[in-house]
Amino acid sequence: MIIESISNIIGNYIISNCSIDESNKENVIYALEAILGELFKIIVLLLIFLILHKSKFFIFSLLILISIRIFSGGIHLKTFNQCLLFSAFVFILTALISPSIPKMNSGIYYGIAIFDILSISIKSPCPNKKRPIKNFNRFIYLKILSIFFTILWIWTLFFYITDDSLFNCGLATITVQSIQLVLSKKEVLI
Repeated sequence: MIIESISNIIGNYIISNCSIDESNKENVIYALEAILGELFKIIVLLLIFLILHKSKFFIFSLLILISIRIFSGGIHLKTFNQCLLFSAFVFILTALISPSIPKMNSGIYYGIAIFDILSISIKSPCPNKKRPIKNFNRFIYLKILSIFFTILWIWTLFFYITDDSLFNCGLATITVQSIQLVLSKKEVLI
């Protein structure tokens, strides 16, 4: 794939021109693949949602998802294409379908928010094999940040977002992330 090739070229350049140990080459290349892959994926999805005139919801959903997922982890797929399709599916749910759902009973929203907070509190962080968590303090740090951002976004949605479509988009994003955590298998942590 092009992203892997570019990552290898840049990674080899960095290793040979910086004071980075050759033993860290795999980590550098993996990080570059992740960054370039995410950047490409975001550009493709943004273009799709621009065409659909739903870029506002996509960007809002993306901000929420990134701020929680970076600390909580989640499902990781094996190939870039699988990841792109899964991400497209997630954003179709959060930025295309959920904004069109009519306002529901507030008890339903509170129940969903409680589910989200509990599932993220229990299941995060959920690392992958290529980026394991090797010490307990880091594990706790990631857990606290994922819970903090989840509560912060839920607080923001319930007390500051007055647009029902944007509210549904935001809550759906948190819910999709919490469902991913519930469905994902925890790797060896420490």
